[in-house]
Amino acid sequence: MNENLDELLIFAAIRGDMAVIESSISQGANVNALSKGSMTALMMAAGEGYLNVVDFLLEHGADVNARNDSNYTALMYAVESNYPYVIDALLEKGADINGDNNYRENVLMSVSRKGYAEYIKAFIERGIDVNVGNYIGDTALHIAADNGQSDAIKVLIECGANINATNVVGWTPLMLAAVRGHGASVALLLENNADVNLRNDYGSTALTEARKIVGSAAIVELLKRAGAVE
Repeated sequence: MNENLDELLIFAAIRGDMAVIESSISQGANVNALSKGSMTALMMAAGEGYLNVVDFLLEHGADVNARNDSNYTALMYAVESNYPYVIDALLEKGADINGDNNYRENVLMSVSRKGYAEYIKAFIERGIDVNVGNYIGDTALHIAADNGQSDAIKVLIECGANINATNVVGWTPLMLAAVRGHGASVALLLENNADVNLRNDYGSTALTEARKIVGSAAIVELLKRAGAVE
């Protein structure tokens, strides 16, 4: 019976159905039960942006730091789905910012990918390591550069990110921004003294990589003006 109630609770959380959620919990559903995909009701609600459901579940004992089989938390789902008000609610209830998922990615990397500059600063102020790398050695700055998130790049640099950090194959944030065609990000990194002539494990510089993409003339010119060589 309780297993059925647990399933009912989780499916109701996906839909934001408060009536069913309240009824399920009042009848004894486990607020921290896992679905077959190892998701809790809180993770589902956070990922869908249902703040009222998130608040209700937390008030009724939901574990704010529960993890699924991929080591994702409700906070990670809220970040990836772009729900700032849910992020705030989870942080207020003690959500852990320091854990990482199975790809060794943490919430700082996620907000850097999305360009949420205000959360980048908040997470760093709460003690998260700005220079830690994921499973391929990409730091939050690599990820911001790869996605052309100039506001995120600016805040990360201001907060102490290593502008010349290299991943497991020697790529720097500048190389990633260049090869992705993110001119504004390239310019910002250069303004902050990124080393334009570092080489990755394949012997390439940012200029070498930029020349490989169509429509890269402006970025190539930026790099050359900064003293880039191939």
